[in-house]
Amino acid sequence: MKNIGTQHKKISLKQKLNLAISTTIVYAVLLFALQYILPFEKQDTGSIILQSILFGFVFVFANTYLFNRNSESITNFFSKNTNTITSDQEEIIAGGPANLFRGIEAVGGKLFLTKEGLVFSSHKFNIQRGETKILYSAIEKIEPFNYTKIMRFDNILKVHTKEGKTYKFVVNEREVWMKNIEEQLQKSKGC
Repeated sequence: MKNIGTQHKKISLKQKLNLAISTTIVYAVLLFALQYILPFEKQDTGSIILQSILFGFVFVFANTYLFNRNSESITNFFSKNTNTITSDQEEIIAGGPANLFRGIEAVGGKLFLTKEGLVFSSHKFNIQRGETKILYSAIEKIEPFNYTKIMRFDNILKVHTKEGKTYKFVVNEREVWMKNIEEQLQKSKGC
């Protein structure tokens, strides 16, 4: 089995700054809201703004540093706790860490490329668990998707089925995934 998506993309300084600013704003709004809801002594505005800036920047830069430093061990930990494909007859061509959006939850696990289709298997640390299979014969198209509400994430892969369902996978090395899926789609049409 070939591993795809085990190389983590570094978060750029611009992405870190955008995330730090948005974290600062959310934290400040929460502090101001709590000040009016709870019967504690009121803080001055300057103090709340300073706390929010410190929290936002320290939180984002410390977490991204720690993640980049420990990303391999984090990936290995979750990979150990991921269920394998339940069907023993499926030949696995490639696999790698991925998230699958199920409603608002980004379910963590592994995405597998098999001879028959895509199989997503969740790890044990999710609310929604289980396996999702998408046969090549059911796939209408695949496309890259960039999520841009707060930050630009260019690691989402959308799979559209002929039945009208859309699956969003968050993967590393998206272009490699797309190339491998396209190859398998072509092979399945040729059979």
